[in-house]
Amino acid sequence: AIRQASPASPFSHYRLVSVQWVPLDKKPGVHYDGPEDPGIYYAANVIIEAPPANQRFSGQLSHAASKMTDFIYPDTAYLNPRPQPGFPVFQNVFYKGRGYLAGGCMGCHGYRQAYGTDFSFLLDRQRVREPEFLPQ
Repeated sequence: AIRQASPASPFSHYRLVSVQWVPLDKKPGVHYDGPEDPGIYYAANVIIEAPPANQRFSGQLSHAASKMTDFIYPDTAYLNPRPQPGFPVFQNVFYKGRGYLAGGCMGCHGYRQAYGTDFSFLLDRQRVREPEFLPQ
């Protein structure tokens, strides 16, 4: 369908492998071993998000995004959003009144949601005044 609509589109080579449609939870400090495939929990775009910290994401980023942690920073509690009802676990996605220690795309962007930027890293760092235009 993409090839027919736009033959020159790079998306004609795109292959959707997995989607995260509901938040999944895991125990802190260990790898995911829940009922869904780990590839769903840790879903990441390995071309854009190539660092291992991004591919195995859960909790929140730390140390300039080179590491992550499932726990609230006890020595820098002022950096953590309020409320954080899962203490000492950093719940990064809130859905239907429940917090989750989500992974992958949902957990990483949920980490920004927990700080009040609506799942967006851009809204955290700057105002988006207009869409970007890339000339052909």
